[in-house]
Amino acid sequence: MDNRIRIFDTTLRDGEQALEKVTGVALTLKSFELHSASMGEDAQGEVTVAVEYGGSSYRGRAANVDIVEAGSRACLEVMNRILRRNKRTSESGQTTAVSRASI
Repeated sequence: MDNRIRIFDTTLRDGEQALEKVTGVALTLKSFELHSASMGEDAQGEVTVAVEYGGSSYRGRAANVDIVEAGSRACLEVMNRILRRNKRTSESGQTTAVSRASI
């Protein structure tokens, strides 16, 4: 494996683990797609992630010039959706300590 890919993979996993620690939502990454959203020196990369959580599949998408940040934001989009859904379906009526996270 190319060393640059290894560093990217490690950096992306570190970001995902940090988000999991903050939100309490542990995702299983199934796919990571990267596409160019624009052209040029400051081109944006659009990231789409497919993940699983609690037996359900989710997709998240984000764009940024920093593809690690775009990947983190795509995961965070899914985590926020899960947190909102859990809050709505909570039978106790109490909100969780983390109701929405942001970068």
